[in-house]
Amino acid sequence: MKKYTYTDWLDGKIILKYDCIIPQGETPILVEWNDFNTDEDILLIKRKQKEIFDERVTNLLEKYKSVFNKQIEASYEPEEHYRMTLNQIDNIFTGGLPKKEFIPTEYWNCVFYYKDLYEIKEYYKNCIMGGVEVDYAFINSPTMNYQRQGVNSQIYAHTLYLFRKWLETLQPQQTETKTDNLKAELGKYGFFELPKVKLLSEVNKQRLVELVSTNGLPYSIAMFDFLGFLKHIGAEHFKTKSKLNREVAKWFHSDKEGRAVKGNISSLSAYSKENKEKYTAHTHKETVITDYQKLK
Repeated sequence: MKKYTYTDWLDGKIILKYDCIIPQGETPILVEWNDFNTDEDILLIKRKQKEIFDERVTNLLEKYKSVFNKQIEASYEPEEHYRMTLNQIDNIFTGGLPKKEFIPTEYWNCVFYYKDLYEIKEYYKNCIMGGVEVDYAFINSPTMNYQRQGVNSQIYAHTLYLFRKWLETLQPQQTETKTDNLKAELGKYGFFELPKVKLLSEVNKQRLVELVSTNGLPYSIAMFDFLGFLKHIGAEHFKTKSKLNREVAKWFHSDKEGRAVKGNISSLSAYSKENKEKYTAHTHKETVITDYQKLK
């Protein structure tokens, strides 16, 4: 029986039968590991397979980073988008696995086949968390004619893991920049001269701004109301409520017309007819008081 070489595999003359799709009527040469001439041939193939795997992961990772950076730049709620992205990755890796053929994601606009999502979870559990050595046998030569279309589950899982690690490195920088920008805006409108704010130490004034900048718009509106900031800027800086709404919306990268700000402010009133499932500042009333008391 003929024995094959690394060069035969690299040139696409033979195909490892572990992960390929052969069209009906085609008869390529399919081989297994024991069909190769020497252990050195097998070693060379496995090195090349890892190289191809790493290259595909790197290319896909750069794509994910580019898309995320564009999304975060355009987002009206970048902090929330960041949080939801992390949550979606965690759910893919460790969430439940419904027994149905197509499984949609909650936050991302993508759908998994059951088999693919199962393989992704297994790779995360075994290779990433358990340290099991990755088997690259599914990687064939780039010159092979019968390549699988789409991203392999193991490549996807490894890329998603590295993408999450990259996201974690952004959080301190994002939070710091966002807090500093908000602090500058608040200072323009007398926030730090409010009686309740002046009572705080400098450290806790900074902490207060961090709470406002990282807990979402509804929380921020509730805190502004408790501190008397909304009443202050309405009386001292903005002649109309619409101007106030639009300016506050800018601070939080919310909608340009300030509709979300208006809705959340309105929800604070017990008599409001606003959609209180959509605009939830009223649910944070007690929380902001508790958080403020901890800073005193």
